[in-house]
Amino acid sequence: MALTKATTKAIYLRKLLYELGFSQHVSTTIYSDSQSAITLSKNQKYHSRSKYEDIQYYFTREKILAKEIKLKYVPTTHMRENIFTKSLSKQKHFQSLSQLGQ
Repeated sequence: MALTKATTKAIYLRKLLYELGFSQHVSTTIYSDSQSAITLSKNQKYHSRSKYEDIQYYFTREKILAKEIKLKYVPTTHMRENIFTKSLSKQKHFQSLSQLGQ
């Protein structure tokens, strides 16, 4: 569901920038560490086991097809934002902290 929220926020920011006179000519890239979320968003097949998720990801799928966003997988270990969103061990905390400066 985080991917759907990220898509919603990205589209909002694209519209805001457009209204301010900054038109967007390329897709906004959304990075995710969830391969299943990316697969559900790109997959156009209906699966009864993922009925609720299909509804959640339909919006994201629609924006991918409209070329407003694109999704890219990034392993969890390479996500710099984890320092702000996850409880990390001391070692991983300092590793993430050093990545922020890059």
